[in-house]
Amino acid sequence: HADFPNDMLVLDYEMNAQPGATTIYLKTLRQLGNLLGQDPHVYQPHLQALAGFHFPILVICGHQDPVIPAAHANAVARVAPSAQVHILEHCGHVPVFECSEEVSRLLVEFLR
Repeated sequence: HADFPNDMLVLDYEMNAQPGATTIYLKTLRQLGNLLGQDPHVYQPHLQALAGFHFPILVICGHQDPVIPAAHANAVARVAPSAQVHILEHCGHVPVFECSEEVSRLLVEFLR
């Protein structure tokens, strides 16, 4: 469960209350995937690009993310050996808010 800052909730509400916001949001979701998951055409080009990277990469994701499966983080590790992958167990789609202390610790360790 996330503890989102109140100002973020207000901003999110205001953005989603704009005319046409729901239509745009649903159109975006339909382009990314369906009930079976994300469409590979969305993430495959990014994985291919990562294969050529030869510098440290930090991937932090939530195990309970309903939008981007944790398996995508493991796919990054397969194509980019320099990647450090951290899948946070009790975390969803926004680790920086949901598990902020752990994300901060991982970032500090990565940047040292």
